[in-house]
Amino acid sequence: SAPPPHPYAANLVWGLCISSEIYYILEGNGKLKINNEKFELKKNDSAYVPPNSEQFLENIGSEKLRFLCIVEPAWKPEDDKLLE
Repeated sequence: SAPPPHPYAANLVWGLCISSEIYYILEGNGKLKINNEKFELKKNDSAYVPPNSEQFLENIGSEKLRFLCIVEPAWKPEDDKLLE
């Protein structure tokens, strides 16, 4: 059987946001998928997510993944759509 997941290895779900976003990594290592492109991010890296892009952020490290997400225009709950 597979080993249990690392406590900091939680994934964020696929999402679609109508706003543009910039992720800035404060701590840890992550893999950001934007539509069909993948980017590995580490501390002090940033990535731009264009509006209406499918996105997924995964913690690929052994420590917590901490990041800022800067959204323009300002984020509203109705702007996000979770994808399966």
